[in-house]
Amino acid sequence: MAVIKIAQKCQLNDMLEEEEKLSILNPSEKEKRLRKVQHELLKVKTPLFWNTDCGWNTEYFLPVQLVCALEIMRAHGMTFAPEKILTKDEAEAAAAKLGGGNSFLKEIEGKEITRGAAARILYNELARRYDLPIKEGIATHAE
Repeated sequence: MAVIKIAQKCQLNDMLEEEEKLSILNPSEKEKRLRKVQHELLKVKTPLFWNTDCGWNTEYFLPVQLVCALEIMRAHGMTFAPEKILTKDEAEAAAAKLGGGNSFLKEIEGKEITRGAAARILYNELARRYDLPIKEGIATHAE
């Protein structure tokens, strides 16, 4: 945690002290710092959200962790089921939670994609909003 504090030039408590409305559509600088701390934890394979099928040694770890931690998508109990087809209801719920999610719906329109592919698309959108690195090898389009 000390490294994260130094890297972000603040105390962890500074990021969490004040109550403020979190906005996925237009995040504050404070929220961006918090997401960068979470990203640092994920980079060292520390889960933020527990599931049994998208562990740190899978291609889905980073995107699934972020979309579940931000409640953009939900796991099914202890599993995320990345290989299952994303339902219309799940896509619409994710787009609504993403805010301004019409681009997500347009990107997947008419395509049958998996929940894992959807998590990767959503991760890249969240990475842009929070100034996080786009993970190489994560698809930016529907598979």
